[in-house]
Amino acid sequence: MQADFSVELGSDDPALELPWSSSDPHVRYYDLKNHPELLQQIPEAVAHPELGSFLSRINAAGFPLATAKCDVWSSEEVAPEEEIFGDRKFVSYIDLVFINETDRCSFEKHEAFAKDLCRLLGHAPEIAASVELVIRRCYYHQEKLVGENEIGQSGAPLQQSVNRRTAALQSFDFGNEVGLDVNTNERSNSRIPQVSVSSDSIRPFEKAQLEAQFQSKQKFHSKEFQSQDRVWSEDKVQLKGNVEAEDQVQSDEKIRLRNKLQSDDKAIRENKVWEEHKLQSDDKARLEDKPPLKDKPRLEAGIASITGFCVTAYVTGFGDSDHDPVLRWTIGLSLLQYALVQLACH
Repeated sequence: MQADFSVELGSDDPALELPWSSSDPHVRYYDLKNHPELLQQIPEAVAHPELGSFLSRINAAGFPLATAKCDVWSSEEVAPEEEIFGDRKFVSYIDLVFINETDRCSFEKHEAFAKDLCRLLGHAPEIAASVELVIRRCYYHQEKLVGENEIGQSGAPLQQSVNRRTAALQSFDFGNEVGLDVNTNERSNSRIPQVSVSSDSIRPFEKAQLEAQFQSKQKFHSKEFQSQDRVWSEDKVQLKGNVEAEDQVQSDEKIRLRNKLQSDDKAIRENKVWEEHKLQSDDKARLEDKPPLKDKPRLEAGIASITGFCVTAYVTGFGDSDHDPVLRWTIGLSLLQYALVQLACH
């Protein structure tokens, strides 16, 4: 049995996209690895049960390979070097990809895989059938990877925190929350008893006695109110000191909040500068064909592509009648399946 492999990685060579799409709604990609029940949606697998069995086996759970695309057709266009096998042929191709993401991106892995597969198929008996393996480029589309230090992740919560602090600062009342007027503390002397003495109604001795008592009471009340005024004055000084202390605390809090806002604004600006620097670095790296800056990845909504490889397996059966090519194609497909299983087991 003829088996060989080649490499087609040129800019003009065909490449696979996974998942792929088509303008024809009846021709589309089916993830048979995760949804084996969709096998019946593939017309080629329904029309040719041998192909269906091959797809089912390769996409079985735990198998290191998966299929991405397939097709079958018959042709009477035979190359000169193929004429010794017959004047017509039946052909199919199947795109094979590795499940492991590291293997998907390793050319050495694909090259070794193709060599080992051709070596196993070379031990098969001579038959008018061939297997040709082609290593091609494949673009794997997956969920976007975004760095944790990018502004989309860290900038939004930081901006929300700054907005909350700004609102708190604007609504904060730095006025006199005590609600007291410390400057209003005048006292009235209306409580000092006023005594009026009529000289005509009492005798001189009694008059002198009453005047002495009156002067004594005036001295007592004067000392009493002087003591109260001193207490009130001390209270006034203490209250004023408390208010000033509260004003100082509030002023310090205001300064602290303003400093925090300035620090957060600086952090936002630094994040934006890093984002712009990273975008410019990535663009420059693409132009210079160098790897971009590495960053810790995090899954986020969106689509990104990883460039890797795939193997397209062409299985061809030859013959001189309509029946022979299909029969020999079936044998060649079975031998390819057996060789793939053997490689997976080792």
